[in-house]
Amino acid sequence: MPRAGDQDHRRASRRVISVLIISVVSLWLLVGLGPAVLAGWPSRAGEFGDMFGAVNALFSGLAFVGVVYAILLQADELRLQREELALQREELRLNRGEMAASREELAGQKQQLEIQNRTATRQAFENTFFQMIGQLHMFSSNLIESGPPPIYGRACFANWQWKLREYYRQLPPGERSRRTFGAFNYGREHSVGLYLGHLYETVRFILDSGVEDPVRYAAIMRAQLSSAELVLIGYFCAAPEGERLKAIVQQFAFLRHVPTNDDLFPPEMQDAVGLPAFQTTNPRLQ
Repeated sequence: MPRAGDQDHRRASRRVISVLIISVVSLWLLVGLGPAVLAGWPSRAGEFGDMFGAVNALFSGLAFVGVVYAILLQADELRLQREELALQREELRLNRGEMAASREELAGQKQQLEIQNRTATRQAFENTFFQMIGQLHMFSSNLIESGPPPIYGRACFANWQWKLREYYRQLPPGERSRRTFGAFNYGREHSVGLYLGHLYETVRFILDSGVEDPVRYAAIMRAQLSSAELVLIGYFCAAPEGERLKAIVQQFAFLRHVPTNDDLFPPEMQDAVGLPAFQTTNPRLQ
């Protein structure tokens, strides 16, 4: 639909052209017929014909009007093109704004999805992790140490730590750290071996899951273990068969609260397990 401004501009152009035509015709009449009216008509036809030489001036003037009109039309067309370009630029600016808003909205949705995925992943990990700890507790509660008298449940760990000390003292120096657990474990593979295997799988699960903050869950795991259990773990890590668990015990300083004295955990055993298992510079493990 034509705008009011465009219509006003066209009317103004028409007025200019009308004024120019009227002016040219009036000037032609004044110049061409004025002398004849004032001085009288010429008596000869030649002179009468020469009087209409002013027609050339009329057509020249009309040609000038045409040029002016063409210039006005071109100016009007250029003005319309500029307005159209301005509208296109404005539309592009609005489109860019809408695209930027869409990108921000998509980025927000992506961030929200990432948070939801991390939350779901952590919840799935924690469900499995705490189930494994529960199974470890259940297994510990069902332990039996033959008597007399027989010992049941977690009380077996307190008995085992003193059994380990006795085996340690019976072996020759230099071989105690490597051979004590093997001598103790003979005949107890069904209980001690299964317990340590389940313990290893639980702490290994923390590392393999890729969960954020594995130190936190290792600390939770460590808090479930009694001092007697840690003594058993330490003797196992000093033996050749405990090398895999020893690396994890050192990484999380599992034995930092084990009583390191000559009775339960003598220096030879401490050296075999490695200092990192007993000390840590991580304040979250202290």
